[in-house]
Amino acid sequence: MESLKILTLLSVCNLFFTGSNAEVYLQEEIAALKLILPLVNQSLYREYMRSDPFLITYLRTSNLQLQEASDMILKTMKWRQDHRIDEIVNEVIPIEKEMPYDLRTVDWEGRPVYSMKIAEWDLRKYTLSGKAYDAHRVGMKIMEQVGNLIRHYAKLHPTNNHNITKVTALVDLNGYSWKLHACPECLRLSENILVDIEAHWPQICANFLFFNSPRIFEVTITVLKAFMDYTMKNGLHTYGVSGCL
Repeated sequence: MESLKILTLLSVCNLFFTGSNAEVYLQEEIAALKLILPLVNQSLYREYMRSDPFLITYLRTSNLQLQEASDMILKTMKWRQDHRIDEIVNEVIPIEKEMPYDLRTVDWEGRPVYSMKIAEWDLRKYTLSGKAYDAHRVGMKIMEQVGNLIRHYAKLHPTNNHNITKVTALVDLNGYSWKLHACPECLRLSENILVDIEAHWPQICANFLFFNSPRIFEVTITVLKAFMDYTMKNGLHTYGVSGCL
């Protein structure tokens, strides 16, 4: 039943997103891709990290500034090793069962879909019980799984490879609570997760859809937008119980 609800929502959402989202590299981007690889190649320890879809996200985030993009990539490589990100998918995180999510669906262009219900996540409880680090780590595990799925689906559909470079995120806000999800500690946790996503998985989100959104969520999303890059902001859509907010 839940999968049916998600698929129905995706069918409806498809009406709002017309046209192709295919990745098209501009001539200056192609030139930048050729220049950046020699600068960072020795630090890239996985083959996919040398691919154009991986490198272009850092270049676009830095407005094709080679030094800035190189610094971002090198920091990500060090961060991944310092925080054992390559092993995180198989890591058992104690709090993970308290933060359910789903990655079994694809969207209308074959991209993986991340979905969750906010009512099942008690951010205040995590932070006040000293589990903020574990909750943050669950967020990083989700992102690593998303990255793996993107590459998996891209290999399954090689002719559509440039389309499958991002994820669609669906968040059901039914049960959203100011106390449980927007307290100062809750916002700090959400902000820290967003900061790491933007730094180490830049431009990974094609569409970020919030539905069943109460009016009080407008305050929260306004705060969180400060930690989102322009691609995530552009893909952000909030739908309330009575339509688009």
